[in-house]
Amino acid sequence: MSLQGKRGLTMAALAMASALAGPALAAPITMKAFMDNRLERFDALKAGDPDQPARIEAAKARTAQMVAAAGPIGGVDAAPVVWHAYDKPIVIFEDPVAPRMVVIPAGEITIGSGVGKGRARRRFRMSEPVAIGLFPVVVGEFATFVAETGYQAASHCTTISDDALRAMPDRDWRNPGVTATPRDPVTCVAYADALAYAAWLSKKTGRLYRLPTSAEYEYANRAGTATTYWWGNEAADACTYANGYDQDGLTYRGAPVRLACHDGRATAAPVGTYKPNGFGLFDMSGNVESWTSDCADASCRRRVLRGGSWQGGDLAAAGLATAPGDQATSWRGFRLVRVL
Repeated sequence: MSLQGKRGLTMAALAMASALAGPALAAPITMKAFMDNRLERFDALKAGDPDQPARIEAAKARTAQMVAAAGPIGGVDAAPVVWHAYDKPIVIFEDPVAPRMVVIPAGEITIGSGVGKGRARRRFRMSEPVAIGLFPVVVGEFATFVAETGYQAASHCTTISDDALRAMPDRDWRNPGVTATPRDPVTCVAYADALAYAAWLSKKTGRLYRLPTSAEYEYANRAGTATTYWWGNEAADACTYANGYDQDGLTYRGAPVRLACHDGRATAAPVGTYKPNGFGLFDMSGNVESWTSDCADASCRRRVLRGGSWQGGDLAAAGLATAPGDQATSWRGFRLVRVL
C-alpha cells in the first residue's frame, strides 16, 4: 500500500483513537499532534535510510561470520561480548503507527543474579541481531490498534487507590489511575493484550513482531555491561537513568523501600524522559515493567516480567518479577522484538 493510502487509513482511525484514549490526568500532547509527529518522523527516517534492508542483511551476514569465529560459548565469569557488525545505527520504522525499533547487535553475556529461584547465573548467547522497541509501547500506539480492530483489552486493573493497591473494575488502559497521554507507556494491559497487539502489528506490516524472552530482555537492558544496573553499581544514581520508586514516588501501603534520590515523577513518565542505555534504548529499567514470553511456572499461568517500574524498587538488570498472565496493573506494560 502506498504511503498516501496508509495515511488515509491512519487518519480514519485517528478520531476513534482519540476518543478511546480517554481522559488523562495530564495532557501535554493530543492524539492528533502525536500522529502528525509520527508521520513526519516516518517520512524523515524513510528518506534518510533508503538502503536499510540491504544494511540489515549485511549486518546479519557479518554477525554470522563473527559468531562462527568466536567458537564455543564462554563461562559465567567471562566478560561481556558484543559483536558490532555495523557502524551506523539502524532504526526501523516501517509503518506510521508502529513503534520505532532499534537493531541491537548480537553478543554474549552472563545473566541472572544467582539469588532466588529461577535466577541462577548462566551464560547467554544471542547469535543474531534483533530489533527491539526504542521505547515501551505507548498509549497512542495501543489506541490506534484498538481503533482499527475493536479489540477489547483487560476490563479491570490493579492500581493505587486510597493509599493501597486495589483491583479496580473502573480502571483500564484508557484510564489507569496514572497518566495515560499518547506518549506515556500503555499500562493496565494483560499478557494476552500484549500478544494481540504483536499479532496485529505483524499482520499489518508483514513482519514478525513478538514479546522478548526474559534472557533477551536482560541482554538488551545490560547493553554489554556486567554491573548491577546498566549505568553502574549504585542504586542512588538511578534517578538520572530510570523512573523507579524513589523519593517522589506515590506513597501507598506495602510499598518497597524508596530509592534515595528524586526522579521528578510520582508515577509513570512519558517515554524517553530519562537517559538511554548503551544500545540507545529508553526505559529498559524503570517506568513500567514489561511482559516477556517466558513462563514462570509449569502451567504458564504466571509469566515473567522484566525491567522494574515506577511502583517497584528493583531496577537491577538481573531483576525479574512474576505475575498471573491475566492480571493487569498500572505499572506493567510491554515492548516488542521485531525479527530481522
